[in-house]
Amino acid sequence: MNLCVNESIIWYQNDDEIIITGIDDEKLFKLNPISSEIFTLIIADDNYDTIIDKLCLKYGKNNKDIIINDVNEFIDDMKLLKVFKE
Repeated sequence: MNLCVNESIIWYQNDDEIIITGIDDEKLFKLNPISSEIFTLIIADDNYDTIIDKLCLKYGKNNKDIIINDVNEFIDDMKLLKVFKE
């Protein structure tokens, strides 16, 4: 996985949420705390396996399948919204 944030996206952290908008403030939306955590790990250049491992340490290895599904859905959604590009 080699994702980067689209240059036209502006994001900032507000407590445990991340707020994402375009340059002209269009499509303003907030990420919930778990999505914010995934977003933060991706922009920190963590690779896919590292992201899964870190989330499993925090939320429990018995939740690994759920975590993998959540991370995959998040990445797919962010690609559709053109927040991430490969």
